[in-house]
Parts: sequence; C-alpha cells; structure tokens
Amino acid sequence: MMKKYVPHDIAEGEKQGFSGPDGTWFKGESIDYVRRLLYNRNARIYDYLDRTAVQALVGEHLAGIANRRLLIWSLIYLENLMEVFASRLLDRRAITPPRSETRRVTVT
Repeated sequence: MMKKYVPHDIAEGEKQGFSGPDGTWFKGESIDYVRRLLYNRNARIYDYLDRTAVQALVGEHLAGIANRRLLIWSLIYLENLMEVFASRLLDRRAITPPRSETRRVTVT
C-alpha cells in the first residue's frame, strides 16, 4: 500500500523501531515541562502509580543523580495519553446520556 507514497527502498526496507530520547531531551527548558507535568498534583498517572516513588525517581534524574530519561519519556507519554482519553470520555459523556436512559424497553 505504501509503495504509492514512499520511495521503494523505504517501502521494502527493514522495519525500524523508534528509540527513546537521549539525555539532552530533559535538560534546559524541557525540565520545566517535566516538572509541570509530573509534579502536578492533578496528574492522572497518580491514579495508578505511587506519587512519592515516581517523583523521587524523576527528582534523581533532574538532580543528575541517575539517568531516568526512558522512565520520564514513558511517564510523559502515559500522562498525555491518559489526558487525551479522559477528555474524550468526558466529551462523550457530556453529549451522550447514560446507557440506562438510552435503553427503553416496552413490555406488552
């Protein structure tokens, strides 16, 4: 299918994965983004993950104690994914009545 849209060597080439970010991704301005997202008290990931443990691991990375770039990448992705699906779910609930209201059965 892709042969119509991409060069032959890409369409027929060997599949390649995507590597995670290198150490420079979470330095400078992006540190503020990591802090805003993962230290947010309303972050959805903490409905499922231990806030203290996650923030300690992120803190080690930000302090230069340990390289947790792949963990941070995964946490950012998970938080963003949860936000997207949660907002879609809320949008759907706002326009769709609960199932109990949509099912009307007439018994004769």
